[in-house]
Amino acid sequence: MRPEVAEISTHLRRFSIEIGASPGVIYDCWTRIEQLPRLSPAILRVKRIDASQMLYEAVDTIGCRRLWDLRILERVPGHRLAWRSECGRGAASAGWAELTALPGARTQLDVGLDYRPSSFLERVADALGWIDAGIRRDLQRFARHVEAAQEPSLVESAAGAQLSGSQRH
Repeated sequence: MRPEVAEISTHLRRFSIEIGASPGVIYDCWTRIEQLPRLSPAILRVKRIDASQMLYEAVDTIGCRRLWDLRILERVPGHRLAWRSECGRGAASAGWAELTALPGARTQLDVGLDYRPSSFLERVADALGWIDAGIRRDLQRFARHVEAAQEPSLVESAAGAQLSGSQRH
């Protein structure tokens, strides 16, 4: 268990997924925090404060909005990222993501997340497996996003969509 994760609780969850991209590409996508609202329906908005701190508003498993303060604790580009998040209601989480190159231009993304449900309803959702299921869905969305970005025609389409999206007022 990672020391920075163990500080919160013993609610460590582990997830793993293979992605058809290099560790460097995946790391770059993972650290583009501004794209999270497109990749996770639970993330409503993100504001980067500086290179190591950001605020994000999310809807939790039971539908409550929360504002989280996320701080990056460790960065090893192309290999590892660790963070800690705190919410004004006493909730906290911490996590890490590690990338391991695999044969055939694939990468294994291992994610550890230490999250302790802070309310009765969250504990019920956790017992029913809803929290872990949501995290798995988000990781699958992330993998599809990264793999789609590897295809030149999709990268050009995405760039065009970003350009047209940035022209809106």
